[in-house]
Amino acid sequence: MKINVLRLSFQLLSLVFLQVLVLNKILLFGYATPMVYPLFILSLPVNMPRWFELLLAFFMGLLIDLFSNTGGMHAFSLVLLAFIRPVILTIMSPKEGYDPGEKPSFYRQGPVWFSVYIALTLFIHHLIFYILEIFSISYTSYIIERTLASLTFSFLLILLIEVIFFINPKRARL
Repeated sequence: MKINVLRLSFQLLSLVFLQVLVLNKILLFGYATPMVYPLFILSLPVNMPRWFELLLAFFMGLLIDLFSNTGGMHAFSLVLLAFIRPVILTIMSPKEGYDPGEKPSFYRQGPVWFSVYIALTLFIHHLIFYILEIFSISYTSYIIERTLASLTFSFLLILLIEVIFFINPKRARL
């Protein structure tokens, strides 16, 4: 599998800077902080070596933790997301399977498949992140509220990013 290191580096750094410089400053309705950086891991090729996926997740999470002073919460939640991503992709696999090197996207798998994939994986990521942040069972309802509020805005931003910045293969041929 050929990995375009320059493209991966640009995507990783773009999402890190977007998250750290813009999105971490937002607190919508007192609950929601959009997190779009998981899109990097979620849009990696399906047959990416697992060790490389985990390494990228750790590096990206660590970068965000360093800039956000969050003590490893982003790294842990992103590595966990990268760890369970192959299981979710297997569960959601189409009958004919994935093409080698295929990246999950809004245009390739369709809006319903992509929306379910993003919502499920973001829910897991956000839930783990807020459990680590709050770290108290007595605040369960607060954890769920923060998770769902952030999930909503993260989900909408990721769909917007996917539709605007990623090329529709059908339109690219025209």
